[in-house]
Amino acid sequence: MTGNLEKYMYYDLNALLNYKYAITLKEIFQGFEDDSITRQLAEKIESDPRFISISNIRPETIYYISKEVLNSWFAWVIDNLIEANRNSLNGNELTKYLNSLFPLDKLDMLPNEIIDYGSSYGFVGRAYAPDKYVFPIAHILSFVSKGIKNHAIQLIIKLNEIQYRDANLRELFTKSIDELFSDLNEKSKYVLFRRIGLNTKIMTLEGIGNNLQLTRERVRQIEEKCWSDLQKFGSIKFLASAFISDILINRGSLITNDNNESTTLKLLLAKFSLTTSIDPPVFM
Repeated sequence: MTGNLEKYMYYDLNALLNYKYAITLKEIFQGFEDDSITRQLAEKIESDPRFISISNIRPETIYYISKEVLNSWFAWVIDNLIEANRNSLNGNELTKYLNSLFPLDKLDMLPNEIIDYGSSYGFVGRAYAPDKYVFPIAHILSFVSKGIKNHAIQLIIKLNEIQYRDANLRELFTKSIDELFSDLNEKSKYVLFRRIGLNTKIMTLEGIGNNLQLTRERVRQIEEKCWSDLQKFGSIKFLASAFISDILINRGSLITNDNNESTTLKLLLAKFSLTTSIDPPVFM
């Protein structure tokens, strides 16, 4: 019986992961007659790191919602803000968005747990102005091409709880940067990295030419071909992965030090947005 109970609870918890709304224990256990099962399942949900609990909506009522659903919800809000050319919401506006997660209750206040969860990954932050919430990812993605934006939004949705941990985000960032330039030959990488300052100091065309015994014009041609090749290689998905992992690592901070990877990444985003004329399809 214990084995069957564990199997049932495992199935039920995984089914709840994809439930699109916040739900109470009363709703989950509707129709259950065995109190011992409901107590054990309640303990499982409350201790499962894939869910967050929300307690300030109704007195003596706790809601549960999976982090994966919240990631999709934040991606949806960010996408809507970009389309509206905005990067912030006031409390009332944000409450209206949040009501989509609570179809059976009209919210009178913002659920702090959801705001805190979003803040912990840089999706949303409290502004200095009262009753204002900023969305840093919406701000940056408003300046990039539609293709990069679409890839970034999809990645927010697809990342799971394990991937959102710092060590895995840094691994994703490094891998994405490596993949971005993987099809360039060594000479092309040498030129491009020194032109954009990736893991090295920025150099002039003339300085690179002196090192490689090439003319200034030849170095310029190599750099131009690098950007052209990167577009052909369909590198936007790797750039979007690097961008999202970087901003999650930095918890949404837009402040970066000079000559570091974050600064270089933003330069790359700007360059791709200026040079990409056709948006590739969203990868699934």
